[in-house]
Amino acid sequence: KKHAARYALSFVFQTALMFGVAWIYRRFGPACLPQESMPDHDPEIGRVVFAYGLFDEKEFWSEDLMLCMCSWFCTGIQWANNVSKPKIGIFGSFWVALMVSVLNSYELNALTHGVCYLFWILVAVY
Repeated sequence: KKHAARYALSFVFQTALMFGVAWIYRRFGPACLPQESMPDHDPEIGRVVFAYGLFDEKEFWSEDLMLCMCSWFCTGIQWANNVSKPKIGIFGSFWVALMVSVLNSYELNALTHGVCYLFWILVAVY
């Protein structure tokens, strides 16, 4: 109860920041990810599709840099981008998926005593 106002303010700030960064990413970012476009070079044998190992650093600095950076620093945005694609089709809209990804916020979980996190796990595993 002591820190509820601080958690709520932090949650609002974090959510506004994430939606702002998502808007910039959608407006000025690439239209499609590198694995969705035609490759500039022939893939290696066995690497016809997007496939990376856990510690595979092969060429992360070139065409896959945006994917790596979004996955590390903007996980909610990257998750929403993935699940709103027609190939996966869990959500029809990127913005709805981004709202659902907010359920994974630490501050919101502290305010709801973990109920939002359980709902997030159910959606993410589905």
